[in-house]
Amino acid sequence: MDLCGTVQCVDLKRNIREEKLLKFKSTIIWFYKHFLPDTIEFGFYGFISMDLFTLPKQICNVNFTNAFKDGLLTTEFIQNIFPKVTRMSLISLDTEDNDYNACLECAKLITKHTKFLTSLNYLRVDLNFFFDFINDYTENGKEKYLHLPEIIIIFSDDEKQLN
Repeated sequence: MDLCGTVQCVDLKRNIREEKLLKFKSTIIWFYKHFLPDTIEFGFYGFISMDLFTLPKQICNVNFTNAFKDGLLTTEFIQNIFPKVTRMSLISLDTEDNDYNACLECAKLITKHTKFLTSLNYLRVDLNFFFDFINDYTENGKEKYLHLPEIIIIFSDDEKQLN
């Protein structure tokens, strides 16, 4: 019986390459440590676990605000982790939100280091962050033939999606 269970786990590990959206830090860490998927889906949850940043090959929907608040967004972190990010959002919070200033400063830091977002293929972004993002990404228009994200969704200041 144990052998059968082990074979099933091996088959599951072999077949799973992207884990499904999990809701709690403990379940995400448990899943990742047991199955080691290539991609981790943070689901916009703002918790920190360095293993979850460093071990996967791809990172989706990560919120870097808490990492920023804890001082983890160092040059080394940015150079090693940003190339793994495939999907991200740079959306402003309501000005009354407790994390508003941290979110704003984190977004400014990210938009100054876009050259490391080499795997980014999906970006949701506020209009006010979009211009900074594109300016840095294209080195103020000098690099015109870069691989931009395939999907860019831009929101205006009144939170309406621009078409």
